[in-house]
Amino acid sequence: MSYGNGKSIGLTVLLSVITFIVVIAVTIGIWYRVKGFNEIQNNFSSNAVSSSIDEISKLENDYDLMQTPNTQINMGNLILVNDYYEYKGDSSDITIIYESKNEFYSVSSYEDSAKPIVIENLNLMLEGFHTATNKTDINIISGFRTRELQQQLYNEGDATYVARPGHSEHETGYAIDFGLYDGQYSSPFDGTDEYEWILQNCYKYGFILRYPLGMEGLTQINYEPWHYRYIGKPHAYYIWQNNICLEQYIELMRMYPFNGEHLIITDYNADMYEIYYVAKDPMAEYTGVPVPKDKPYEISGDNIGGFIVTVKI
Repeated sequence: MSYGNGKSIGLTVLLSVITFIVVIAVTIGIWYRVKGFNEIQNNFSSNAVSSSIDEISKLENDYDLMQTPNTQINMGNLILVNDYYEYKGDSSDITIIYESKNEFYSVSSYEDSAKPIVIENLNLMLEGFHTATNKTDINIISGFRTRELQQQLYNEGDATYVARPGHSEHETGYAIDFGLYDGQYSSPFDGTDEYEWILQNCYKYGFILRYPLGMEGLTQINYEPWHYRYIGKPHAYYIWQNNICLEQYIELMRMYPFNGEHLIITDYNADMYEIYYVAKDPMAEYTGVPVPKDKPYEISGDNIGGFIVTVKI
């Protein structure tokens, strides 16, 4: 009996010791796990705060926040107007082309008009065309159109060439249609022979061939060798160099948000530009668009949901 009780007591003590060790081990394990988790959390929080501080510091030191009305997404030389995206801007600064044109081309009507920046660069481009070819027979057959005129043309024309009202680039004032005029008769512009100079050099003046051959599936408009659109020099150069259309370029912009990598373009003239995208703030009437404090810049809406900032470096 005495031997049996001693064995029982010894086993009980042994089990107690093992239980105590297990409890201690589990407690230590939990403590380390909690400690490690807290350290990870602290490090994460510290890094996040540090990153935020860096961003804020950069923003305060190098950029100002330009409070831009969200309605401005419908305005600017980079707005995308097509069958999907309706133009909702205004035509308050439309100018008569005839009053500002040079002697190197003609206009079909005194009423033909466009944005001032379009006329300015159109003059330079067609002067360059004249220098290269000695020709002055380019005729502007269409520029800005009112919604009412676009409706009339749409009702009378071919929908594969005439955009429906509200979805025509001509309503923006940034689009120009070319024809040819020999002093008596006007003929279509097909962009071939000597006139191909315009296609090959238009980017130097901020223009693109808006509806290229082979991209009808993207533009939803048939090939129009006569229809040119002003978007600005760095953007036109990038589109020409990469053989893409405006739809593809505007989509590309979303890959370059302000808080990420920016698109850097060095154009044919060795001018360098930094370009980034800022999404519209959907919860407010204004969007804070970061703009550099010490460099020239332009803000253009994309007519979809945000702003594209172009900085000349």
